[in-house]
Amino acid sequence: PISEAGRWTTQAIQPCLPEWADRRGHGLGFHLTQVLTGHGCFGEYLCRIGREHTTGCHHCAAGRDSAWHTLAECEAWTEERRILTAVVGEDLSLPALVKAMLEGEEKWKAASDFCVKVMTQKEEAERIRRGEINEGSEDDSSSPPPPPRPTPGPVDNSSNGGNPPPVAPRRRRRRVLLRRGVPAHHRAW
Repeated sequence: PISEAGRWTTQAIQPCLPEWADRRGHGLGFHLTQVLTGHGCFGEYLCRIGREHTTGCHHCAAGRDSAWHTLAECEAWTEERRILTAVVGEDLSLPALVKAMLEGEEKWKAASDFCVKVMTQKEEAERIRRGEINEGSEDDSSSPPPPPRPTPGPVDNSSNGGNPPPVAPRRRRRRVLLRRGVPAHHRAW
């Protein structure tokens, strides 16, 4: 059976599926996906998977924090929502938002920017609540900086006519082939 969030997403995308499929790989980022699917830093979802004890919103007094609440209702995101609706229009129902996003790059970017900005803040607040980071940790000078990453030294390609060394082809692993049901006589080791 399909979940409520899955049904919500399906009903929004299905009417414009050909246009949506043509956009595949063009800007469907992590945070946008969270809002479109309801699987993200939302009290309702986090409670369902056992990471929160309540479905309530930690950013306002609402008793139910969902993707819809975050997108269209939460008072904490009023300014971000004003910027979004100035570009995509006042109707933030998921079908209307998806349709607007498909109308042009500016509208797609506005929706994506809203999701990135809001979801990043929600995720940071969740990490603070769980004690994974300290509030204001970006400016916290008491914690030592991470060690520097080693930088690779110069590569000597002079013996190869100045060209980089050839990369050996990767061999397929037996486990992958077995999982795919490839007969033994077709496997190249």
